Amino acid sequence: MKLHKILFFFYLLPFFSWIHAQPNGVQYSIDADSFAPLAGKATSQSYSNFSAVEPFGGISVKNLPDFKNMSGFIGQIKIAPLDQDGDGLSDGIELSIGTNITKADTDGDGLTDLEESTIGTDPLKTDTDGDGISDGQEVNANTDPKKAETPQVIVKARLPGILTLPPLINEKDATARAQIMDEGGDSITRLGFWISQNILVRDSDPSTRMIEGERDGENYSAKINELSPGTTYYVRAFAQNSAGMNYGSVRRIKIEENYIAPFDGSPMGGNWYRSEWFGSFVHGNASWIFHQELGWLYHGPLDGNGIWVWSENFKWTWSRKDLWPHLWINNNAQWVYYFGVKGGIPTFWDYNTQTYAQW
Repeated sequence: MKLHKILFFFYLLPFFSWIHAQPNGVQYSIDADSFAPLAGKATSQSYSNFSAVEPFGGISVKNLPDFKNMSGFIGQIKIAPLDQDGDGLSDGIELSIGTNITKADTDGDGLTDLEESTIGTDPLKTDTDGDGISDGQEVNANTDPKKAETPQVIVKARLPGILTLPPLINEKDATARAQIMDEGGDSITRLGFWISQNILVRDSDPSTRMIEGERDGENYSAKINELSPGTTYYVRAFAQNSAGMNYGSVRRIKIEENYIAPFDGSPMGGNWYRSEWFGSFVHGNASWIFHQELGWLYHGPLDGNGIWVWSENFKWTWSRKDLWPHLWINNNAQWVYYFGVKGGIPTFWDYNTQTYAQW
């Protein structure tokens, strides 16, 4: 038997002794993956980039951050609230008011839960004032969805009939569009669009502005600039003749923010990304991701020297491509090693306690 094989056998003896000494009822299977970290080899995707020589004896790697002085840096990272349905209300707020955290419009009336909370309607009721007209219809009709005595029909005779068409949205700006359904028996003297960050689109709102439209037959349009990425805007078409001014329905506009995926992730479609070393994940809101094995995670700034990640179980942890699947746990000032999913649960090796940890 060759000398290096004999040495490797004696190296494994303490590990087998530890397994044998585990309490009754605790069962671990010894398979090919169990030896992968010891031998510095990989037999599954979880260990495909692992090359540490002595994972159970500690880590000796150059250019590690100064973890002792990281507390102040971590304290400056603000964790944005998790918002699974992307309606602008955090999951915590939605749970407190009873709305659906996975459905932007819980009651299905055409207004998101955030929009209803903003204007004061009930996100759990399709028709807040009980007048037979849904909250979304009343907003589009420019009536008060909180007062049943408001008129149900506001389109007065001979006012122009206007239809707000879906806007055309690109990476930097948008084009509002509308169609004239009825000129009201008189020439239209003015037409355009109201733009606002408030769904009620009131001219008294400081975020509201008016843009004149350019007419082409029965249609007219206007280009909308100065839109901030990630902000929701509301556009309502208007037209005016001698009988007065009338409005079309409300349309939403949102310029998506340029998303840079963490962990060197490459897009897979449908908000899913694939990292060769960290695995697959879907982008939620802000810096939230849902990892296929580790669940919801929040990542810190992408500064190049590794990445800080917050989880409900370990709080702030740190790792990088050349160290993964090792993670530094900030709260306990210790290293753990991610074994992958065992028995349906993410499993880690705790170097301090010499035991497995699961979440």
